[in-house]
Amino acid sequence: EDSAEMVTACRYGLAMEAYDSADYDQAGKLFAELGDYQNSADMVLECRYQTANSVFAAGEYDKALTIFAELGDYADSAEMACQCNYYLAEEAIAEEDYLQARNYLEAAQGWKDSVRLLKEVSGKAFMQYLQENGKLTYVNTEPGYTVTVTAADDVTVILDYVFDSRSESVHMDQYVTTKLVLGEAKAAVSGSGTTYINLLGMISESEERVAG
Repeated sequence: EDSAEMVTACRYGLAMEAYDSADYDQAGKLFAELGDYQNSADMVLECRYQTANSVFAAGEYDKALTIFAELGDYADSAEMACQCNYYLAEEAIAEEDYLQARNYLEAAQGWKDSVRLLKEVSGKAFMQYLQENGKLTYVNTEPGYTVTVTAADDVTVILDYVFDSRSESVHMDQYVTTKLVLGEAKAAVSGSGTTYINLLGMISESEERVAG
């Protein structure tokens, strides 16, 4: 019995040596094999946490995000996951993958200036959505965007992507009224029909309503 205890103690010592040497993968495996011996269970989590920090420091944010997400509320894992999402969003923006950037920025939960970036990216994400789904028929920022809407749900997508990104710069009365204009368009679109919508034309119409 004493011999077994000594063997376990030695294995624990080896696990601590691996941890102190920053060999977190090996240390984690050894601690896991020790079960509930001393603080081995806690050290398994700590090894995972330190592994995540290491890959984060190396700029491997996708790998770090996976581990931090698995760790849940351990230490500051939740905050670190937000940071990973933020930096992954920056990478996506650099690659002009605005739809993915939008997803990452939403998951960043307000970390750093993610709210501001989300508003900047939303319009581009919307245009990318239209292009990838074959709904974009014509683009000209002067005088406006013209898109093809083939179902009522598509108008909801327009609502979510475009006007969420405009809400900071558009007067609230105009913003709400513009939503009403789109709501009318949504009601007019049939499931099988095709409707052409000039978005900026709708905004102009909403401005006239507000002014009136």
